[in-house]
Amino acid sequence: MPTVVASYQSVPNYLASLATDSAGNVYAIQPLVGGGRVAASRLLKISPQGVSSVVRTGLGGPAQAARGGVAVDQQDNVYVSYSTTLRSCGFADCDGPGSVLKISPSGTVTTLMTESQGVIPNRIAVDGAGSVYVSADEPGNVVGTTNLVKLSPTGQILYRYGLTVFGPGPRFMELAIVPPGNLIYAGNSVNLLGVTNFAGPGSPAPGSLAFESLAGLLGEVGGLAVDAAGNLYVADYANHVIRKITPSRVSSIVVGTLGQERIELGALPGSIARPTGVAVNREGTLLYISSGNALLRVKLP
Repeated sequence: MPTVVASYQSVPNYLASLATDSAGNVYAIQPLVGGGRVAASRLLKISPQGVSSVVRTGLGGPAQAARGGVAVDQQDNVYVSYSTTLRSCGFADCDGPGSVLKISPSGTVTTLMTESQGVIPNRIAVDGAGSVYVSADEPGNVVGTTNLVKLSPTGQILYRYGLTVFGPGPRFMELAIVPPGNLIYAGNSVNLLGVTNFAGPGSPAPGSLAFESLAGLLGEVGGLAVDAAGNLYVADYANHVIRKITPSRVSSIVVGTLGQERIELGALPGSIARPTGVAVNREGTLLYISSGNALLRVKLP
């Protein structure tokens, strides 16, 4: 049964990205609103008992919106990506400064990537070898493109692939890694769901669009998560549901009811409202969903 484990009634905003570690802690990016603008974002850690603590503040800066992502590797290193969106490009938003940080379990912070490398980081994922994947815009981008970037564990750019999406203004992709190491990307504001293995030297081809037939089911995607069995969980923001896509490409709704925009606890599927993040624990038994200013925990069947 879904139960609320943490709620942030005092902060009129949402959790933008979720990830879990081996101890069952949830990490979340939370934009902070002030004067109708996002003052910055912060990284939260929420314990299995629902106790929250601030890991890092000052992610991004004053802007119309703050973008960020969080991922955790098998050694419980936490990776944070962030940037700001500035209204300085006429009819469209332009991305501002951002970075990718690695935070060790002991608290040591390493900068893996900055905007000086020619891309502005948004969402993030990490694979079992410690390679980091970032969806990123180019400085001043207003033409509806984004980049999929693969970094080495030390922050060297290994591959960079420019992906054209529809509509003006910068776009960004939600990311997740599925066995045996393929990168799943989904459009946050476009109807797109694809996969690439970043194989070969230079700029890789986008790979197989094996999920293309399922993309038509989706509205805006608020987040992606993958369990140990390779099942993909998609936070379907526009339709207020969490979808599960098996390795054999079978799709089903596991949480939420189409068209019901409210939080309704109890027996599944229940109801959720505009999910902006999803994460699954290492055992694949618990699903975490950010909905409004609440974090929901769902025990999977």
